[in-house]
Amino acid sequence: MSTDYYHEVAPPGKLALFQRARVGDMGRYTGLLDSSGEKILPIEELLASFNADGVIRLRRTDFDQALLLKERLITFNLGRVTNEIGKRYLVIAIASPGFKDENVEVLPVLDPKDARVGLCTEVRQEVPIESISEDDFNNSIESIKNIEMLKSALFERYSKFNRELTREQLLSRGCALTTIDFIRNTDQKPSR
Repeated sequence: MSTDYYHEVAPPGKLALFQRARVGDMGRYTGLLDSSGEKILPIEELLASFNADGVIRLRRTDFDQALLLKERLITFNLGRVTNEIGKRYLVIAIASPGFKDENVEVLPVLDPKDARVGLCTEVRQEVPIESISEDDFNNSIESIKNIEMLKSALFERYSKFNRELTREQLLSRGCALTTIDFIRNTDQKPSR
């Protein structure tokens, strides 16, 4: 493996990229920052430690903005999501992004500091972007407060996985909106 290949996904801690890229069934694992640097663990173990059913990973800058939203967060994704109403979601920051192509997959590393658990109260799929209301932006992060900001954010996030599509083609897939109401109790912290 070429070290040049990984220049954008260098790990923040001690865990070697080689190890992060060779754990087997990658879909079931994640990297996690801890007191010793980084470790690899099954996603189910991470969820159990927070008493959560699923995970919503946010880029560090988006996560920091989400921390300002005390009661509710609306997330926007392209097209469709697998989030489900009534399930508890761990909202957590990505410390170092993952990467996948036809040759290798590198696990993301998540940072549990300030992670929160919330209840999914609404999921809307494939909503035409132009029909998203101003009210939907009331509980979104500061960098997504109107339709034009949303279009820019979605294109930035998803264009690298859909290089064959124009901006208009990509955005024509619509938007999935997930509403998370944050739970106010002490069982949000890991049980470690």
